[in-house]
Order: sequence, then C-alpha cells, then structure tokens
Amino acid sequence: MASVFHSKGFKYAKNLLFGVGASVVIIGAWGKLTHQPWANVALTVGLMTEAVIFAISGIIPPEPDYYWSKLFPGLEDADGTIQPLQGLAAPKAAAGSGSTVALDKMLDEAKIDQSTINRLGDNLKKLSENVNSISGVLNAHAATEQFVAQTKQAADSMTALSKNIEAQTKQANDAMGALSSSLGNLTKVYGNMLSAMKA
Repeated sequence: MASVFHSKGFKYAKNLLFGVGASVVIIGAWGKLTHQPWANVALTVGLMTEAVIFAISGIIPPEPDYYWSKLFPGLEDADGTIQPLQGLAAPKAAAGSGSTVALDKMLDEAKIDQSTINRLGDNLKKLSENVNSISGVLNAHAATEQFVAQTKQAADSMTALSKNIEAQTKQANDAMGALSSSLGNLTKVYGNMLSAMKA
C-alpha cells in the first residue's frame, strides 16, 4: 500500500484533487458573497471535496525526513559553505563484482604498484617534453630550408643580373666599335676632301 502512495500516478491525482477542490471552494465562496443563484451548490461541492481531501491527507503516511545538514554541515545556512562530512568514504564494491575489482586484481597480478604508476606518469611527461623539443628542431629545420631556398633564389637573381650586364656591355662595345668605324670612315672621307681642295 505504501508503494501506491509514492507512485507518480497517485501523487499527480492527489495534486489534481487538491487544486481542483480548492478552486471550487474559492468559486463557491465568491458566488456566496456576490449572491449568485448557484453559489449554494458550488460551495457545498467545494466543501465536500475539501473534506475528502483532508481525509486523504490524514490517511497518507508522511514523507520521510532527511537530515542533510548532518551529512553536509552548513547546508541550512543561506550563505554557508558546504563541506562533506569528514571521514565519509565511498562504499566499497562487493568482492568479485564490478570493473574496478577486476582492474585491481589485474594490477596485483602484474605487480604494478603506485610507484610504477608514478614512474609511468614521469616518463610520459618526459616524452611530452621530448616531443615538444623535436617540434622545435623541426621548426628550425624548416626555417633553414627556407633560408637556403631564398639564398639560392638570390644567387639565381644575381646570375641573371650578371648575364644581363654582360649582354648590355657587349651591345655597348659593339655600338662603340661601329661608331669608331664610322668615325674612321668619316675622317678618311674628310681627309680626301681636303686633299682634293688643295689640289
């Protein structure tokens, strides 16, 4: 019977009955105060409903009280800090059941204790530091490769510039040779003209 009182359906029906009954009483009282013709019926139904509600309330066993402040001192204070009860330990799993028991058994058989786990943690930390160092070396290697590529590009540019200057110098020399040849021919023609004028 106690399980019926704690079921969700019963709690919902109880709340519905309490709420509807109280609203009928209020409406009946309002009708009586305003002298409505139906007020006597509504007030009678509402009061009977309230009587049933109070009877049910007397039959239903009270909810159990939980004194959480004993487990969490300061819980009853609005601005208090809640600290778990000292010495409270989690219940241990039953022997031979649960994954933690199997894990503990496996660790015992492998002779792995707390110091081994601590060493494993230290080694993983060192491994992480070494990986970070390797990452730095790889970054330096990448920077070196970039520098070499840029230096090669600059050398190629200087070679191209040197070839361009050489070609321009050859063109200038050829032009100077042509000009010198032209000046020689012009001087020869001018000398012949002077000789012709003297004769």
